Amino acid sequence: MWAVERFEKVHTFTRPRKRLGLDAADRVLEALSLKSGYESDGMGIRTLIGPAAWTRLAPAIKARFGTSPKEGEVRIYRGIMEKVACTWFGLALAHVGRFLGAPMAWKTGRNVPCDVHVYADPDGGVVWERRYAFTGVREIVAKTTKRCDGRGRLLECFGRHAGMTLKVFEENGELHFKSEDFFLRTGNWKLVLPMAVSPGTLHVVQKCEGGGKFRFTMDVDHPWFGRVAAQDGVFREA
Repeated sequence: MWAVERFEKVHTFTRPRKRLGLDAADRVLEALSLKSGYESDGMGIRTLIGPAAWTRLAPAIKARFGTSPKEGEVRIYRGIMEKVACTWFGLALAHVGRFLGAPMAWKTGRNVPCDVHVYADPDGGVVWERRYAFTGVREIVAKTTKRCDGRGRLLECFGRHAGMTLKVFEENGELHFKSEDFFLRTGNWKLVLPMAVSPGTLHVVQKCEGGGKFRFTMDVDHPWFGRVAAQDGVFREA
């Protein structure tokens, strides 16, 4: 079913303090985190999954998601994407996505060097920029921005006009992000896409590998076309 939602205007109800490159909407999660006793909660992950689940996360995962980058700060994670796979439908989605902010790599390969740059978005939220060094082509940059929607929900946005709502949870010490819907945005309104005409369901897992390393896995499953994209790689902070 198609659905239309309005992006709610958010008013600050926490004491004034220096922002870390986040906009007013993100203050909802900040306010909730302060009420929960967290002075700094990054993108609100601790608040979203709860204190018990946060405690069960591996230390390296908590270190990565516990705080947001300060304005002007860039955190770099360097590694190898052991698998970057797409079906024809997944590649078609990736090419369409290039007009919406390029959220996915539009090439496939094995053992692809990849850097992830994380920094504050001047318009609010935290940017995750993945730079793939495929053989024989120019560097491919895929970029998304995590931010709050004003209702305390975490969004992953592709440029200014598209994105997905994420469910965040802990399982076996791993941090999971799973899409609940995909949407198109115009102004203060968003159009939620039916599952059949969306990319499907995206599931990202962050798992500690020990020795300062962590494993990133991403699967995208469509109700008609099955698994249309998958990525799997090991990274560490540069």
